Amino acid sequence: MIRHQYPGPETNRRGIILLLVAMLMPCFFGLLSLSVDLGQALEKHRQVQSTADAIAVSVVNRFDHGYRPSQLLAHANSVRSFHLPESTALGWNLGAIDSVNNPPTSGSYAGNSSYYEVILSTPVTGLFAPVLGLSGSTRVTARAVAGLEDSPVVETIVALDPCGDPGIELSGNAQLLIQGGILTNSGRGGVDQYGDPVNLGLSGNAVSLVGTSDVKAMALSVRGGVSGLSNISNYVPDAPSPLRANIRRMLPDPLASLPIPSPSNTPSITNWSSKQSSNNDSEISPGIYSDISNNPNRTLRLKPGVYVISPLKKGDGLNIKGSLIGDNVMFYITSNNFIGHNYDALDGPVNPTVAIPVSESDCALPPNLTGEFNPVFGAVNITSNGETIHLTGINDPSSPYNNMLFFQRRRNREEVNINPRGSIPSVVHGIIYAKWAPLSIGNNGVISLNNPVAVGSFDLGGGGQMLIIPNDVGWSLLQISNLVE
Repeated sequence: MIRHQYPGPETNRRGIILLLVAMLMPCFFGLLSLSVDLGQALEKHRQVQSTADAIAVSVVNRFDHGYRPSQLLAHANSVRSFHLPESTALGWNLGAIDSVNNPPTSGSYAGNSSYYEVILSTPVTGLFAPVLGLSGSTRVTARAVAGLEDSPVVETIVALDPCGDPGIELSGNAQLLIQGGILTNSGRGGVDQYGDPVNLGLSGNAVSLVGTSDVKAMALSVRGGVSGLSNISNYVPDAPSPLRANIRRMLPDPLASLPIPSPSNTPSITNWSSKQSSNNDSEISPGIYSDISNNPNRTLRLKPGVYVISPLKKGDGLNIKGSLIGDNVMFYITSNNFIGHNYDALDGPVNPTVAIPVSESDCALPPNLTGEFNPVFGAVNITSNGETIHLTGINDPSSPYNNMLFFQRRRNREEVNINPRGSIPSVVHGIIYAKWAPLSIGNNGVISLNNPVAVGSFDLGGGGQMLIIPNDVGWSLLQISNLVE
């Protein structure tokens, strides 16, 4: 008798498992292939995103350098196709630029013209998806937004004249040590931070460092070029060069809206009807003076308040040869026509920086639009020899002149001369504002400032040493490009 053996339970389980494996194998390989394709797409997106980020920051930098919007797309494409051996790995030459938008069209910065949006995309072809009958190509898109934002470095010297010749000058063995930034609108020539020539149509140099003079600052922003590149270093030891030249962007006047002294905003002056004359007393009160002066070995003390200098003749002004001591004071240096006229207030709109000069003929101060005839302007000459110079500006947060020490009428182009001699540091703590005038500091004196200056041009000469520990007064002129989205 023949006996048949039927499969046992164990054999049945093996068969079922093998059958299930055979049935699920396509699904397994399908999921594996899709995972590989998804990983490839994610890696491609990472690379394209790095391209978008690099382009957005570069476009903003070019905008900061004065490039027109029509030039930015071409520049963006040059960044996209940047060919270095490592550029493929970094993703710098991947993707096609779909658009460069100013302002951004979406996101937190939509409608804000201070920011640029870059959108890129590139096709991704799957390795396994076509085998499974799925579409073999799709696109990944990346978006980046960048813009100019306030730099953490505080402005200390701002030279506003676009024709400053030069805008910033150091000579002899002068030393300028600034734990902050220096900016100049001067569009004169020289070289940029890479040693490449800069030519914006004006002769000379925007920044001129001659002799053994040197600048140590945390930022040096120059619309034109510099001479004496090797004399520029960072205030922070071993930090990169602070220089950014050929910026081209014109800086606005941070104090353009500062009002002219008047009875309503200058309560320390009680008599606005007539000028007083300085009589070299050892102590004087706020008021309107034709001249404030003293002689060597004499000390002139100033009571707190505002001192208006409206000269009678050329040479009148603040002429100091001895010691000058005053806390909570401000000098307004104007013309002989101050009383009974409104000329000073009409100087504000006279602002050549609204037009960028491209030749020497563009550098003349525009004609007087007020009808003022042959004004005589006051001057500042502090040339004490080892005497004490101690001045601090207005200390009143409710006053429009808070922190202000020298306010020179905007059209007054007389040089502001502060040239003390001796090893005792001269304290000049307050904002110095002389919109179209040069500020000259020199000789062998040591000057300590703790507030920024906004002048036409700046000159530090001789063996002078100037140390500025900046006070942030909110000008926000020094900006850097930041990636924000």
